[in-house]
Amino acid sequence: MSSLALISLCTVVIYVYLGANVYLKQPDNALNRTFFIYSVLTVYTCFTDFQMRLAESYAMALFWFRVGSLWHVLICALLHFVFVFTRLAERKWFFLVYFPLYLIGLTFGLMDYYGGLVLDGPKPSPWGWSYGVVRETLIGNLFFAFNVGLIILGIILCLRYLLKLTNIREKQQAKYVLIGTSVPMLAGVLEVGCSRLDIEIPNLIQPSLALGAGFWAYAIWKYELFVLSPATTVKEIIQTMSDALFVITPERKIKVVNQAALNLLGYERHEVIDQPSRLLFEESEYQRSSTGPILSELAQRGFFSDVESTLRSKNGDAIPISLAGCVVRDKTGVPQGVALIGRDITRRKRQEQELRRYQEQLEDLVAERTAELEKTYAQLQRVQKMEFMGTIAGGVAHDLNNILSGIVSYPELLLTGLPKDSPLRKPLATIKKTGEKAATIVSDLLTLARREVSVKSVVNLNRVVQEYLQSPERHIMQAYHADCRITTRLAPDLLNVVGSPVHLSKSLMNLVNNGVEAMAQGGALIIATENRRVHETRAGYEMIDPGDYVALSVADAGVGIAATDIERIFEPFYTKKKMGKSGTGLGMAVVWGTVKDHGGYVDVASEVGRGTTFTLYFPASTLPEEDAPAPLPLEDYKGQGESVLVIDDVAEQREIACGILETLGYKALAVPSGEAAVAHLKQTRADILLLDMIMSPGIDGLETYKQILLLHPDQKAVIASGFSENERVKEAMALGACTFIRKPYSIERIGLTIRALLERPAEKSI
Repeated sequence: MSSLALISLCTVVIYVYLGANVYLKQPDNALNRTFFIYSVLTVYTCFTDFQMRLAESYAMALFWFRVGSLWHVLICALLHFVFVFTRLAERKWFFLVYFPLYLIGLTFGLMDYYGGLVLDGPKPSPWGWSYGVVRETLIGNLFFAFNVGLIILGIILCLRYLLKLTNIREKQQAKYVLIGTSVPMLAGVLEVGCSRLDIEIPNLIQPSLALGAGFWAYAIWKYELFVLSPATTVKEIIQTMSDALFVITPERKIKVVNQAALNLLGYERHEVIDQPSRLLFEESEYQRSSTGPILSELAQRGFFSDVESTLRSKNGDAIPISLAGCVVRDKTGVPQGVALIGRDITRRKRQEQELRRYQEQLEDLVAERTAELEKTYAQLQRVQKMEFMGTIAGGVAHDLNNILSGIVSYPELLLTGLPKDSPLRKPLATIKKTGEKAATIVSDLLTLARREVSVKSVVNLNRVVQEYLQSPERHIMQAYHADCRITTRLAPDLLNVVGSPVHLSKSLMNLVNNGVEAMAQGGALIIATENRRVHETRAGYEMIDPGDYVALSVADAGVGIAATDIERIFEPFYTKKKMGKSGTGLGMAVVWGTVKDHGGYVDVASEVGRGTTFTLYFPASTLPEEDAPAPLPLEDYKGQGESVLVIDDVAEQREIACGILETLGYKALAVPSGEAAVAHLKQTRADILLLDMIMSPGIDGLETYKQILLLHPDQKAVIASGFSENERVKEAMALGACTFIRKPYSIERIGLTIRALLERPAEKSI
């Protein structure tokens, strides 16, 4: 065995031990991993060299020569190790250096393996088979220049790094790395150079690798190369920290910076080290940290924490951080600078900003909802007040209707029996007309009570508007307000509504009257109709629910309504007019009650000095409009001698009812109470009852009818009351074939009602 073969074998053993030992001690360390790669390639190269030198034939030597062609990558791996050791591998562009480096070395190896394009084949020598010389071709020259360049670069980098170090231990490590790296590199250059000069020398690569391994081993044993010392451990920890770290010297120079800080600010390490600390901070923050509470806290306590500051990145962006710091001292306690740790709080600041924005939105929403609730509460109070006033008005209307029956019904009854030339006809007609006016006021009270609209039909508001404009009431009003003109804007495709034409017309008339009276100097009043679709709950004078509506608006150009008055305009008897002269104070209350009875809403928009617009929303209907019934002659609804029992607690009402019924051709009998009616019907029967709903003392109309049905289950009855249709009236109507009419009686109405009920087939109630 030749001496060179023995050296190659020893080198294999040495690098197997060194590579395994270094890698197993600290496999996560980049320097150790790189040395392990270099050791594997060295073992591979030396082993193939050992086999080639022991070959007994050219063919065998050529085989091991080609297998060992990957030794071209060895110099690349050694330079890679130098990069990592000198910390150049931490640069972002390092990948663009070592990846092509390995690729070029591998390319030269493949050229040798497949065609021997770089080196001549193995040649015999006094030391056994050896590698041939570098071919004097373009590829050979490129290979020579490539290796020489790598060797020179590696030596320069190691020497430069060595000269920069001040720590003795690190300096010794760098020295032995330089020697261990330079020996095989220089040996390779010497061997190639001699081959070019045709000087025959033994192959020096393997001995140089063994010599370099000796320096590696000494550095590992003596100076803990590749082993993490406490100082190295701290450095690794600093570099792997997620928070930015800076160490500032007393001269305000940046001495240490970790990778997290460089990533945060966008600098390279060489752009920051030994630069003024002013580079890191916004100017205002720099002044604050230099002279403010941070400095005083460091002086008193030696540290500070959780101070918000702002760093300045390379591109000028302001980066908010949470800053902590402490004084760095040497072994003797002398301050050597300040260590600052900054945590990027950009995300937290953004979240805080979002939170503040959401909080402001929430406060606005709460304020908005509070205002809506206050408005709803005010509307509820207004509705409750209207309901309370309506209850009172309904009770008053009941008593007035009983009184008005004598004033309205008696004159009508007497007029039917008087000749046309009787001098009594005019006074009786005047009494009747006065009573009807009083009944109109009572009707307003009942509308206020929201118990008046009992008969509804499908009606078009355009027709209501047109009929009002042609009515005597409008002409009388126009005569008093000649300077006011009324214009209309009626939708041609207006939908219908289900309601009472009388009450709708009365509401329109009240709005028009109020509008023209508000325009003392004259002006234009606009009546408009349109179809409106409300897509979501809309706030106005009151909350309007989503749906399809027919809107009726009356807009004047008058004095407007003050804000202090607009909340009370629908209250009964609340008016700015002179009571008894221009109104009763019930007009707007009637409008409110009518709209509510029709399931609608009211909206009001007013500006003092500019005018007021009232808009009434009624639920739209797709049903066709109904024609108004034509009046019938008396003969069409006269009785045929049927018996009618009048049950009423008021004597005048019994007398009026009997007079009307007898005039219509019925046999009328009256009793003063429910108890008397039950006792009478135990003895005999009546074809139909005219039953008052509210009677006192004693049982009321509902209880009376229930007891009568026990005697005569098919008993027909007409419910009559000076009050309005309510729940007890509806319950009584549900018990049998009953109809409701309101006092004061009208001959035509009571005649038609009784005639229709008598002609209806009997239905058993129980």
